[in-house]
Amino acid sequence: MNVSNLCVLTVTVICMVLAWSEPSKACGSCTCSNGVVMSCPNIVQISLRSSGLTNLSGSAFQNNKIVTNIDLYGNQLVHLPAGLFKATTKLQTLNLRYNLLVDLPDGLFKATTELQTLDLDDNPLVHLPAELFNATTKLENLYLSRVQLDYLPAGLFDAITRIKVMYFWGNKFDHLHAGLFKATTELESLYFVRNQLVDLPDGLFKATTKLETLDLKENQLVHLPVGLFNATTKLRKL
Repeated sequence: MNVSNLCVLTVTVICMVLAWSEPSKACGSCTCSNGVVMSCPNIVQISLRSSGLTNLSGSAFQNNKIVTNIDLYGNQLVHLPAGLFKATTKLQTLNLRYNLLVDLPDGLFKATTELQTLDLDDNPLVHLPAELFNATTKLENLYLSRVQLDYLPAGLFDAITRIKVMYFWGNKFDHLHAGLFKATTELESLYFVRNQLVDLPDGLFKATTKLETLDLKENQLVHLPVGLFNATTKLRKL
């Protein structure tokens, strides 16, 4: 789908939302220009689920400055422009599940400082930049299951100190950095089901004192360090 069709589709969605929530403003406030959705000051949610999208212009959301929810589930996106979300500074929820993303550009989430939930499940991602989440300091829910990753760079989660839930089901991790979760002190649920982990480093969970659920089934673990769970005194499910 090209950007012009995307614009028309987005405006259609916007009109439907406005018609239901604010009939007096429906459709009249949204227009397209060169494949870009123009000023839509009342829009807080955009859904483009299963719309056949194969690419997005870097300016696709440049005028959606107060949008809080963008749903791009089930499309065919392979790459995203680095500046795609530079104007969506109020964004709280972003769903990119079931696309064909192979990488994410450094700086993609630089402006999304209010982001709380990010779903990247079911994409063939093979690499994440170490600074990817540096600006998303309010992130609470992160979904990275079945994304083909075999490595999480050191420092990747250092800025997301409010994170509560992390899913890493069905990847290819065989080891994790000892300091990977050193900043995730609010973490409550962590899932590494169906990976290839053979061991866990001493001190991995030293900072996760609020962890309640840890799921490590269907790995290849042969050894656990003595004292691995000494700090996880609130752990209820293992």
